[in-house]
Amino acid sequence: MPRTEHLVLCGGVDGRRRADTKSLRLNLHGSSENVHLKISDIGERLVANIPSVMIDLLEIASYIYAADAAIPRGGLRIPTKAATDSNLIAATVPT
Repeated sequence: MPRTEHLVLCGGVDGRRRADTKSLRLNLHGSSENVHLKISDIGERLVANIPSVMIDLLEIASYIYAADAAIPRGGLRIPTKAATDSNLIAATVPT
């Protein structure tokens, strides 16, 4: 099976893709929310305010985790060194 390329568009960003690239849209906010992250749950356990840069990193990690979970890996099999099938994932996040 050949390599499959996936473009993951996060947080409402637009992106151009080639015809042979699959795309996945992920959103933490808004009417098209399909990734769930509760920053308040983390802050309560830490008993501290979370800096905005840490929130950004948690959001990026959530997007990558959701993308990895949503993209199939090709079924149940034992991978070998000679395996030529793989996924290439490119994620675009808002700045």
